[in-house]
Amino acid sequence: LKKYRPLDYQLLCIAITDKGSPFECYAQKLGMTVIEIPSKVGGRFSVFSAAALVPLSLMGVDIKSLCCGAKKATQDFVSVGYHNYAALSAALIFYYYQKGMHVHDTFFFDAAYESLGKWYRQLMAESL
Repeated sequence: LKKYRPLDYQLLCIAITDKGSPFECYAQKLGMTVIEIPSKVGGRFSVFSAAALVPLSLMGVDIKSLCCGAKKATQDFVSVGYHNYAALSAALIFYYYQKGMHVHDTFFFDAAYESLGKWYRQLMAESL
């Protein structure tokens, strides 16, 4: 990028890092936009922070719909408790995982969701 845009390449970059990290200092020195990873919200739990939402938005994901869907899913879960199929599925996956059986996989069959699938795969890898 620096080769093709030597005068303003830093305007096309976003650094996502911990506050006070050497990378943050470097990015600020170059004049890049810096998005802070919340210190008390790490890894897989940061999925609804700016650190995760900005890259998703840049990939074309409708962030407003994503957040509305997450809010609705949370409300639905709270209202039906453990009769929720998602909770039951998670419990079964965990049960079989403890027994050494891996029974969960996710497939995205529409090419439009390729980026979402890659993001989800990375999220799951960090979680496990």
